[in-house]
Amino acid sequence: MAILVSAALSSRSCEGDPRLVLRRPYGIPKIDRVLECTPNRATLVGYGTLQTDSAQSYRIPLPQSLAGVTDPRFLSVTLAWTSPIKPGHQSYRSVKLEAAPDTPFEVLGVKRRKKQPSDPSCKRGSIFHEHFEGDSAVAFLEDGTLALRIWCKEDSGSGEHLQIRYGVAVTIESGTALPIYQEIQEQLRIRPRS
Repeated sequence: MAILVSAALSSRSCEGDPRLVLRRPYGIPKIDRVLECTPNRATLVGYGTLQTDSAQSYRIPLPQSLAGVTDPRFLSVTLAWTSPIKPGHQSYRSVKLEAAPDTPFEVLGVKRRKKQPSDPSCKRGSIFHEHFEGDSAVAFLEDGTLALRIWCKEDSGSGEHLQIRYGVAVTIESGTALPIYQEIQEQLRIRPRS
């Protein structure tokens, strides 16, 4: 699992020349962005296994400092997995995974960034990566959480009854000096029962 999480984290921090898209579709990794978060950025990491035609949901806590303000904000979702292959088939993977936040505009005020590979090309490999951005003031719904759904589908067949391992990374970032990291950390902290 550690390798999948590492793949998800390193691919998401890339910047680069668009001419390198065929060899390095996400650019060259910026490892310093992976190793630590700044006060205005928080990255949450998860992992698990899925069977074909099943899904798993995560609830991502949202920082209250972004509620109802027009500060720029960014959301990145990266999913990496291992898939058995089917040689000789155009789609070579037996299964594919996808991830999508539920209604990101209504919940966080962000839309899919236009300057990234098109949606269909993002879903062809075994690393899925999407950026969202916006600056709309929204009131947080659903107890201030963003629902993220990961699902597994058969791609080229023979993927029945397989346990597919995956790693996922979600980053929420503000374009201004807001305490994003601290607020999300507080929401995730385990509190003793009284």
